[in-house]
Amino acid sequence: MKGSRIVAVMLAAAMSACGGSSDVTTPNSGGQGSNPPAAGITKVSIQDFSYAPAAVTIKVGSTFQWTNKGPSSHTTVSDVGMWNSGTLSAPGVSNDPYGGNTAGGSFSFTFTQAGTYTYHCSLHPPSAFPGFTGTVTVTP
Repeated sequence: MKGSRIVAVMLAAAMSACGGSSDVTTPNSGGQGSNPPAAGITKVSIQDFSYAPAAVTIKVGSTFQWTNKGPSSHTTVSDVGMWNSGTLSAPGVSNDPYGGNTAGGSFSFTFTQAGTYTYHCSLHPPSAFPGFTGTVTVTP
């Protein structure tokens, strides 16, 4: 009886930890004179040896999230050493003993200073993949 209560409590705790979240996606509309989005989360996809979108303008305090959606492992590495995601696995790659189709690896970074930051994939460097780069412009 005591064991079943423990299991019930653990199950209830696990279910409450799986609650939803409400990320704010703030893509850049692009173009001259466009206002950067308010601070929030900007999501960028990595797929087919490119970042989409490749150039984004955000405000200080915004978080950038890269997610690998392609068939190969990739990284996102700042050209000036501010961040390094490590290897982001492709979707479906998992150490889960129960299998399942997992999402691709993700990495987030919050920008605390205005500036222009360029980045690339260290597994597929710009010398071999010149279009596989990205730029984040952070405004005050």
